[in-house]
Amino acid sequence: MVARWLAAGAAAWVAGFAVFYVVLIHNQGDSPVWWFIAVLAAAGIPLLIAALGKPVRPALFAATILLGGAALLGLLSIGLLLVPAVAAAAAVTAMAFRQPMAPAGRGPSRA
Repeated sequence: MVARWLAAGAAAWVAGFAVFYVVLIHNQGDSPVWWFIAVLAAAGIPLLIAALGKPVRPALFAATILLGGAALLGLLSIGLLLVPAVAAAAAVTAMAFRQPMAPAGRGPSRA
């Protein structure tokens, strides 16, 4: 249950960060970089799926790597604001890899 809350928090944080990024860039008179928004969306989708109780381990791992990379790319500006989402995504990924895999077609383990 903790993993689901962490995943929901990380997904919400990523969505909020994306909105903040777009507003900030527009206020500076520029247009947002489309691929950065795509990276944030690609990282947020597995977190949202994990928040719904269906974690996909490789996707969570990829989301953590994408968020970490996005935070590093923006480190000198607003990238530090992604660090809480990176930490939560890493925790959710670690929790997902600690759970035993459910047999095919039976859904996630509740143990």
